[in-house]
Amino acid sequence: MRSHGQHYDFSNYNLDHELYDPTNKEVIGTFKDEFGAECSSPQPLGMEDGTIQDKRITASSSYSCCPASEARLDDNGWATSSVDANPWIEVDLVQSTVVSGVITQGDGRGTWYVKRYVVAYQKQPSSDYEHVNRNGDIKVFIGNTDGNTPVTNLD
Repeated sequence: MRSHGQHYDFSNYNLDHELYDPTNKEVIGTFKDEFGAECSSPQPLGMEDGTIQDKRITASSSYSCCPASEARLDDNGWATSSVDANPWIEVDLVQSTVVSGVITQGDGRGTWYVKRYVVAYQKQPSSDYEHVNRNGDIKVFIGNTDGNTPVTNLD
């Protein structure tokens, strides 16, 4: 649907976002959105209470004691293998979902925690991951400073 260098005109719509092509590192269109993907009353998605099933949480690797399914608040936490140079964790939300914030927490023993991270998403299961903000930059979130205290990041 899109081709390199082609811009789309959404001027007839009441929108205010940019379409960014991370492959070519360029804005391919702009639009305003009166209805936007704003979240006026955020609700938990189910990571903490288990609504999101363990099988929907995968990772690049895991340390023997701490599988991806334990990457929940007030649980043991997920820990990557010590040889994993590019660790990631993925939560399959099944349907298109507005994620307005992320809460991270260490392992609860104060040993392991994430100091910074990026959030990526796929528009469709077969598409590439995108992890840019509306300016086309990668947003790095500040994580934890200890293994116990939850840290909330909103965007």
